[in-house]
Amino acid sequence: MSDERKLTEEEREKIQRLLESGTLENINLALSLIEETANTDDISRFFTKEVVLELICLGDSLFQATSIMIKCPITWKVFVEVLADPFIMTSRDYRSRKIDFCEFATFSSAALSDVLNEEYHIDLSGLTSLSTVTAQHLSKHEGDLFLSGLKELSDAAAESLSEHAGELSLNGLTELSDAAAKSLCKHEGSLSLNGLNGLSDTAAIQLASHDSLYTSTKIKRQIKKAVSARNQQARKSAKMGKTALTKKQAVKLRKLFRSKSADNVLIAVELIDASEATNDDISDVLSSSVLNLLVNTWDAAIWNSLAPLLNSHPNAKREFAELARKRTTGWSAGSMSLCIGATEPLVAIIDECQIMENMAGTSASSDMSDAGATILSKHNGSLSLSGLTTLSDAAAESLSKHEGGNLSLSGLTTFSDAAAESLSKHEGGNLSLSRLRTLSDAAAESLSKHEGNLKLLGLTSLSDAAAESLANHVGNIEIPDLHKFSDLVLVLSDDKAHLSLPGHLALLKKLVACRRHLDLSGLTHLTDTAAKYLGKHKGLLDLSGLTDLSDASASSLSKHEGLPSYRYNRYDEFKLDGLDLRGLTKLSDSKTESLAKSTGRLNISGLKTISAGAAELLSKHDGVLVMDGLTKLSDVVALSLSKHELHLELRGITTISDTAARSLAINQRRMTGGGPYHKYSNMLHTATGW
Repeated sequence: MSDERKLTEEEREKIQRLLESGTLENINLALSLIEETANTDDISRFFTKEVVLELICLGDSLFQATSIMIKCPITWKVFVEVLADPFIMTSRDYRSRKIDFCEFATFSSAALSDVLNEEYHIDLSGLTSLSTVTAQHLSKHEGDLFLSGLKELSDAAAESLSEHAGELSLNGLTELSDAAAKSLCKHEGSLSLNGLNGLSDTAAIQLASHDSLYTSTKIKRQIKKAVSARNQQARKSAKMGKTALTKKQAVKLRKLFRSKSADNVLIAVELIDASEATNDDISDVLSSSVLNLLVNTWDAAIWNSLAPLLNSHPNAKREFAELARKRTTGWSAGSMSLCIGATEPLVAIIDECQIMENMAGTSASSDMSDAGATILSKHNGSLSLSGLTTLSDAAAESLSKHEGGNLSLSGLTTFSDAAAESLSKHEGGNLSLSRLRTLSDAAAESLSKHEGNLKLLGLTSLSDAAAESLANHVGNIEIPDLHKFSDLVLVLSDDKAHLSLPGHLALLKKLVACRRHLDLSGLTHLTDTAAKYLGKHKGLLDLSGLTDLSDASASSLSKHEGLPSYRYNRYDEFKLDGLDLRGLTKLSDSKTESLAKSTGRLNISGLKTISAGAAELLSKHDGVLVMDGLTKLSDVVALSLSKHELHLELRGITTISDTAARSLAINQRRMTGGGPYHKYSNMLHTATGW
C-alpha cells in the first residue's frame, strides 16, 4: 500500500467493477492496484460481503486478498463473518442444500448461476441488498423471481431487473426512486410492489404504464390521482385561451359523443373539422369522462370514426390509450372485433393501446379489413381466423409477417395465387386452409415452400402438377379424407394411373411418410403397387372398405407398423394403431400368415369363421388382434388363440365350450369380450371360477 497519493473516484469505480466482474484476470488486476494505491478506507469500501464471498469461491486469489484485508480491521471482520455464515450459498451449497433458497442471504456468482439455470420459481427473499452485478444475473432468469427481502433498490439494479421476463416480487420495498420506477415500468410480466408507503407523482405516473402492477389500494389511488393531475395539467398547458365553439355547440358535440352511436360520433368529428375548433375546444369536448365512455364501447365503428380526431390531438390520444390499456387484460370478443374492423387511422391507436400485446389468444368470425390484418400480424400467439370467408391480397401479405404461432384460415374456400405466395412466407407454425377444395398450380407451388405443417383438410382434387408441388413440401401435410380424393383413389386402385398421374403418386408417397392416420376407408380395390407404398406406413391405416386382397398386397402390408395410440395410452404396453381390414370376409392361410407379421392393431372383424391353421398363425401376431365377427370358437382354435401374447378382442362370441373357455382363461386378463360382461365373459367366469 502506498500513502503517496489517494485514488480518484473514477479509479475507485474502475477497481470496484474489476472486483465484481467474477473473472480471475480482472480480480488479480484489481488486487494489484489496491496493493499499490489504496488506503484502509478504500479497502473497507472495496471488500463488501459479496466481493469477499467471490474471492473465497475463486480460491486462487484468496492469499493475496487476505494479505490486504488483514490490514483493515473492518474488512477482516467481514471476511471472518463470511467464512462462518451458514446462510451464504456457494455452488457446493446449492448441490447439497437442506434448507430453502429464501433462507440464504448471500449467493456466490457460481451458485446464483446454478440456481437460475436449474430453477423456475425462485424465492430469494433472504436477500436484503442487491448489487448491480447480482441484479444483472437475475435479469436473465426466465421465470418467477421473489425478492421480497429487499428494503432498497438502486437505480442501476432496477434498470437490470427491468429486463427480467416473468413474475417479479419486490414487496419489501417501502420507497422507490423516480429513476427506478421509470426502469421497472418497462418490466414485462407481473410486478408486485405491495410494501410501498408512497411515491412521488413522477414515479406514480411511470408505474401507471405497467400493464400488470400489483400494489396496495393506497398506492393505486395515488397513481390514479397523479395520472389525473397530469392529464388536467396537459389540458391546461395546451389551452391558449382561444375557442371557436360556442357553449351551445360544445354541449351538442358532447351529447353526440356520449350517444355511443358510430354515426353520431362521425357527425361530431366532421362538425369539429368544419368549425376549425381549437385545442382548447377539443380538451373541453373530449373530457376524461367522454373518453372513458368511448373506450368502453369497444366498438370498431365508433373507434374508427374517432381515430382521425385523436391522431391530430396527441393529449387526447394518449389519455384514450391509457384508459384502453387499463381495460385490456386478455382476449375478448371486443378486442378482436376492433382489430378485425380497424381502418388505417385506427392502426396507430390500437398499437398505442397495446391491445395485441395483451391478447393471449385470438379467434375471429367476421370479415377483416386490410388494416385489421396489419394489426393482427403483430399478435404474439396463434391466430384462428376461421370465420373469414374472403382474404384480400394485401391482408394476406400482412398476415404472412405473423410470427407468433399457428395461423388458421380454415373458413376460406378460395384465395388468389398472390395470397398463396404471401402466405407461403408465414413462419409462425402451422398453416390451416381446411375448407379449400382445390388449389391452382401456382398456389400449390407457392404453398410447397411453406416451412411449417400444412392443413388442407378439405382438398378433394388437384391437378397432377399441383400434387407434385405439394409432394415436395418439407413439412407435414394433412389431407385426412383420402378416399374422397378422386385422383388419389385412382392411383391406389388402377395400375395405369401410376404412369398417367406421377404427381399424385409422389403425393401418396409423401402422405404415407408423414401422416400417422391414413383414412382410405372408401377404397374398394387396392393395386399391388400401391400396397407396396402403404406397407411403409407407420400408424393407423384404414382399409376397411376392401373386400378382397391379393397375396402380393397382403405380403406388402405385412411390413406395416402400428404405433402407440394416444387415445388408449392406458395400455402403454400395446401398440394400438395398425391395420383396419374389417371389410375382408375371408382370408387364405397364406394371406393370414402375411398379415400376422404386421405389428400393432390388426382388425379382421369381417371374418365369421377361422380355421385352426389360421388361428395358429394369428397367435404369433405382435399387437392387438381384433376378431369381433367370430360368434363361436372350436376348442382347437381357442387353444391356438390362447397363445397370443397381447390384447385379444372377441366381442361377438356367443357360444363357447368349457374346454375352450379354460384355454382362453390363460389370456383372460388381456381379453375384451364386449361390454362390461359379455356372454362369453360369463362363460369364462363359470368355467374357470375367475
